[in-house]
This record gives sequence, structure tokens and C-alpha cells, in this order.
Amino acid sequence: MKIKPEQLQAKLNQGLEPLYLISGDETLLVDQSADLIRFHCKQQGFSEREKHSPETKHDWQNILDSANSLSLFGDKKIIDIQSNKINAKTVEPLKSYLESPNPDTVILLTTGKVEAASTRTKWFKTLEEQATFVQIWPLDEKGFMRFIENQCHSQGLSVEPDVLNLIKENTEGNLLAAKQEIEKISLLNLPSPIKVEDLEGAFADASRFTVFHLSEQALAGDLKQALKILKQLQAEGVEPYLLLWQLTKDIRILSSMLDAKQKGMPPAAIFKQHRILFNKQPFYETALQRVKMGTINQLLLKARQIDQSIKGLSRDNTDLLILQFITRFCQSN
Repeated sequence: MKIKPEQLQAKLNQGLEPLYLISGDETLLVDQSADLIRFHCKQQGFSEREKHSPETKHDWQNILDSANSLSLFGDKKIIDIQSNKINAKTVEPLKSYLESPNPDTVILLTTGKVEAASTRTKWFKTLEEQATFVQIWPLDEKGFMRFIENQCHSQGLSVEPDVLNLIKENTEGNLLAAKQEIEKISLLNLPSPIKVEDLEGAFADASRFTVFHLSEQALAGDLKQALKILKQLQAEGVEPYLLLWQLTKDIRILSSMLDAKQKGMPPAAIFKQHRILFNKQPFYETALQRVKMGTINQLLLKARQIDQSIKGLSRDNTDLLILQFITRFCQSN
């Protein structure tokens, strides 16, 4: 059964299912839905948790063998599977398992965006019938504003509309950045309703860098400045997810722009098609002149490594991987 994220709470209140599938590229929204499922599982006595990141059909079979086995301590368990992509071959063992699932096991499978073509296939429709499928789409401008409003409400903040717009402009559609800015505002203990003039100094001042400055220097290929900004951001405790989100976003946009360029589309039309803000166009223009598609593919693979490291699915050093990503991005030619 396919449901929207806002319907998940009510669905969980009706009882746990053998399999939950969450798909989408908005990491924060995916994590929120996954955390809600884990919380309900824990409340229902599913105290043991296994984390897996399968790559092959054999990996999937091993995971499902574990799902069918008894816990060493006799506890109910949740099998937490994180996979960048699923297809007919890799989930075949999962379909077989669901014919007679273990009642003491809940499987939580999170994956990237499932393309529309995949959702129409026989294998996916069969999986959807046997699972609770939470499909998460990127938020449009109105959805992003609702997200900001909800985050303000969850922090007990009463703000004027201009404050919501200020947060939107400062975070440029980045959910994690918006969440962090709102949390920062909540610590100021300002009188309600909060006005824009009350927030002077609340956002990063001109002497500090943001992930957007890092993005600009990486696109421009200025390695020295990009590493300086990265070092400061890491020292300030900026979440690696936030860095990865922005850098991956840049790479994916750049990939699409390169494709348009190869088809003969002029720069002005490319910028318009991809809604590149005027002040960021020079950085993308520089990147278009020096970055090749082969480099983009390498960076996407590196981004996957970073994602796995952040999620604790590998022992790689996350900070080192991000440094390697930026170095490769800046030195590409």
C-alpha cells in the first residue's frame, strides 16, 4: 500500500507490517519517516536492530536468512536495510520472504527515489502490495514554506510572515539548513511574534562562511578557498549531511547542464531551464568549462561513499571523504 509521509503515523497506529519501504532523495524527510517506524517498533518490543547495506542478490539472501532466524536473546528485531537502488533481481529474495514473513521481525527498507517507470513494473507492484510504501517527493516552494512553518510550530515559535520568507531565502530549499536556523532562533528567547528586525545577528554574519560559499568555491575550482571554508564549517560542527546535500545537488545540476550544453543549448537558456540564480551563474559557467561527465560520475560514486559513512555503514572517515570529494571537484579539468 502506498501512503504519503503524513499518513504514516495513522498507519502505524493500526499495527506493524512485515515490511516498510521508504523512497526519496530528501534525506531529512526520509530519516524522519524511518525514525517514526523505529520508534513504534521499539514500543512494540522490537528491541534488537540489525543494519545492512546490500550490494548483490547474495547479500539480500543473507539478510533475509537473518530475518527468518531467531534472535540470540529471543528478542523481536528490526532489519534496517539501506540501499541506494532496488531492482527486480535484488529484491527477488525479499518477495519470497514476504510469502511467509517472520512475525518477530520488521523489515525497514530505505532507498533513493524510485523512478516512475519502475513503479509500473510487475516486480515493484507485487512488492508494493505486500509492503507499506512511503513515497517522499522533493518539496516545491509551497511545501518548503509549510515545512518551515511546521518546524517553527514544533519549536513553539510564533513568527511574522517576513521571518518565514527570511528563513526561506537564507536556506534556499535546504531542509536541514532551515531546521538548524529555526533551532538557532528558538535559543534566542525572543518575544512573540518574532519580527525580522529581532533577528539581526541571528543568521551567519559576513565574516563566517556557509555551505553555499563552499558550493561556490567548489564550482569555481578554487581549491585553496574551498578547503579553508570546509575547515571552518567542520570546526563549527556543521552536519556532514548538510555538506553532502549541497555538493551532491551541485553535481546533479551540473550533470544535467552539461547534457544540455552538449545538445547545443546556449548558456542563458541552460541557466533559465535549471533556475540558476543570477549571482550563482558565474560559478556554474566556470564549472561547465572545466568539468567533464566522467568526473561527475566519479564524484557521484564518492558521494555514495560519504553517504554510507555518515549512516555508519562503513568505517571510512567521513571528513576525509568530503575533503577528497572537494579536491577532485576543484581539480577536475
